[in-house]
Amino acid sequence: MTARPTFDITFPTQTSGILSPGSLQRVLNGILVNSVGGLRLGMIQDVTMEIGGVPSNGELYRVQAINNIAMGKDEKVYVGKDTAASVVNPLDPNFTRVRDMSMLDLVIDVAPEQ
Repeated sequence: MTARPTFDITFPTQTSGILSPGSLQRVLNGILVNSVGGLRLGMIQDVTMEIGGVPSNGELYRVQAINNIAMGKDEKVYVGKDTAASVVNPLDPNFTRVRDMSMLDLVIDVAPEQ
């Protein structure tokens, strides 16, 4: 197995200093990030690939772990719009925003039995 370069990206903790259990959620195809405070992304250099028919220079990295939670090669990192607003430049070509029309919050109010 060939060794590939790795590095971590760590976001500063929030004023509370506590990473809440709801900060990360495992979803169908990856992990949903609800808070970036104290978040650590483990990055690994990805294999050389072509982008638009042009071979890359080998400087492509992907997330391999979030806070020591291993991620598969095809898993994605989802960041909510409100969460990303303070840390991601909306014009950055490395981040794309995709509207998810299938996500739904469902609240059921059931009256207690008497």
